[in-house]
Amino acid sequence: MPMRSFIALPLPDSLRKYLSRIADPFKNRSDKINWVKPENIHITLSFLGDTDPGSIEEQSNSLQTLVNSYPLIKLGTTDTGIFPHANDPRVLWVGTALYDATLVDFKKNLDNHLKQVGYQLDKRKFQPHITLGRVK
Repeated sequence: MPMRSFIALPLPDSLRKYLSRIADPFKNRSDKINWVKPENIHITLSFLGDTDPGSIEEQSNSLQTLVNSYPLIKLGTTDTGIFPHANDPRVLWVGTALYDATLVDFKKNLDNHLKQVGYQLDKRKFQPHITLGRVK
């Protein structure tokens, strides 16, 4: 049975815990928001969609060379926001600020690799962000 999969940048534990605490004052309200668990907070690079579970390890191994060819990606956080907009909120997020061009270059090479192995990529412009919650 296919499983939904994606490629993401992990975040340091201290940042994930901090971001989760930011949302704490809002979590007890009656809002219909699914808050991301601290251990699942990340930056999505590419959504792959339904993937054969048997091929995930092979695909992961094929990406390892690309990942290993890059230095540590340094990012900061910026503001908070809502996708797609305040009149139709679906995702509550924290923006990321690039300290250098490493992430942009990595994303370009990642997309090229994914196209070569047959994935259809999202047509929307890549906007690196950290999802904190999804509105039901």
